[in-house]
Amino acid sequence: MDQGHVHQAYAALQKKYSLPSYDLLNQAFELLYITPICHIDFPLRFVRRRMVDKIGMICNFLQTMLQPKPSSLIYLKESSFFTADDRQQMSDLLRQGMQWERESMLLDVDHDEQADARFIKDVFQRWKKFKEQYASLAKKLPEGWKQADNHQPKMKNPYVG
Repeated sequence: MDQGHVHQAYAALQKKYSLPSYDLLNQAFELLYITPICHIDFPLRFVRRRMVDKIGMICNFLQTMLQPKPSSLIYLKESSFFTADDRQQMSDLLRQGMQWERESMLLDVDHDEQADARFIKDVFQRWKKFKEQYASLAKKLPEGWKQADNHQPKMKNPYVG
């Protein structure tokens, strides 16, 4: 199946399993953000994996904020922008995201179209709340940098006269 037919193949499976629309999933998870794909035999597996790609990106961010690498001044600084309550919310989101990632990993072992459909429906149903909680945390980063910039003394560039 070529890229142009992914949408059509999914539409047939959408009806069969009462799944969210392809357009809604694509808007939330950017299903085809990469160069054209020549062939997709398993559209639900493809959609599930793309969903988990985005969830994994969020999990990596959360992990970095909860446990920044000491060698990264940026992550150490950004981590300081969050309160104890924020960290608890991050931990809860990380736990949920990792549960989804690991469930998806298990689904890659046993190729089951119905299980892929259940995963897509479940994650998409819970995605809005997850995304809103993540966004409320991510918004603190630019705000934190702005505040840090306002509170830092301006350093004189030693190379400028």
